[in-house]
Amino acid sequence: MSVHRGTGLLQHRSLNFADDFVAADFFENGAGLHVESSIVVNLSSDRLIIDDAIKTSIAPWRSAMLSKATIEQSGRIAVLKVCKTVDLGGVMFRGWDWLGNRIRSFPRQTPLFISPPDTIGEVELDPLFFTGEVAVERQMQRFVLK
Repeated sequence: MSVHRGTGLLQHRSLNFADDFVAADFFENGAGLHVESSIVVNLSSDRLIIDDAIKTSIAPWRSAMLSKATIEQSGRIAVLKVCKTVDLGGVMFRGWDWLGNRIRSFPRQTPLFISPPDTIGEVELDPLFFTGEVAVERQMQRFVLK
């Protein structure tokens, strides 16, 4: 994936499941990144600000499909794009696992696959606040972000 911030090259790394079919890149800071038809995953506790025809944002720990947009402000993000759809189901031969192998009740006819994990760092948060079970952060804990 060729990614640029303004006139300079943006520092990033490919996630370990990226290949010719799926581009998957991780950015510690995506500010200034121009995105063309990709899924952007906000991997931080702060809103990701998008400068588009209408300025908008992506909530913490959420994702959105962006087309011709520039990321104005962000923390950690992943940018995902399906590059080739022909034979995409072959991901199962490239280390991906069908969700039905993990959840037996998952519908057989649904082709949903899970990529191999990639560790991108650590995050500190209150898990009860993160899941909406309490309104105020109380007990911060460290977690490995995959």
